[in-house]
Amino acid sequence: MPMRGYVSEFTDRLQQQSRYGFAVSELIAVAPVARPALNAALRRLSARGRLKRLTPRGDFFVIVPLEHRSMGAPPAAWFLDDYMRHLGCDYYVALQSAAAWHGATHFAVMETQVMTSVQLRPIEIGRERIRFFTKANAGTTPTETRVVEGMTVRVSTPEATLLDLVRYTRGSGGLGRTATMLGDLAPKCRRPRLLAALEAADDAPSAQRLGYLFDVFGHTGLARAVARWLDRHRHAVCPLAPGAPVEGALRTPWNVIENVTVEAAT
Repeated sequence: MPMRGYVSEFTDRLQQQSRYGFAVSELIAVAPVARPALNAALRRLSARGRLKRLTPRGDFFVIVPLEHRSMGAPPAAWFLDDYMRHLGCDYYVALQSAAAWHGATHFAVMETQVMTSVQLRPIEIGRERIRFFTKANAGTTPTETRVVEGMTVRVSTPEATLLDLVRYTRGSGGLGRTATMLGDLAPKCRRPRLLAALEAADDAPSAQRLGYLFDVFGHTGLARAVARWLDRHRHAVCPLAPGAPVEGALRTPWNVIENVTVEAAT
């Protein structure tokens, strides 16, 4: 079979298996001809819009179904797991993107926010934008496996999502937005899973801030669970909002300085 036809057939076969991304090495392993011909076939399919190279110098291609041709790429969740497996690093959909997966709909998220164990540059492909955040212990964070278009993707649990939101304020849009999402996610939180997320994160300041928010917004049971966890872990006084002037009342039992006023959107 001509290489042009072979690569097209390979792409179609992957899509039939509900896969929308592949590494060139995967194609090389089964292709019957040399790399130059393979590269030429990939260029032709890319020129037609059937394939998109995910990063300018990378060797991972995204398959673009006909119904997404005008947008330049399918949704990031369709190929994210394949790409992260290709890179060999831990990951999960995080922060506001994870909150949206769990039903927080107050804010439109214009990018897919992903937590990884290694530092990665943002990716733009078609109308899709992927923004990466780095956490050394990303692989131990509690996640759920979701299925979309036959592909699986890892998403942080509601409890782990909230912990990340209070830790990574540049990805959460600030404590006010986090408080609003807390209102959506807290009813879905369960104390055993919350304790598992706290243990995995091992981040006392984030636990203090989350416990404070649970307390202020009336989620008493969850606040008590955080307080019990803090009783067993050393923690110092910390500001509610890192980076803001450390001035305000000390809120116990959280040892949190109320250096900002937090209001949730309605």
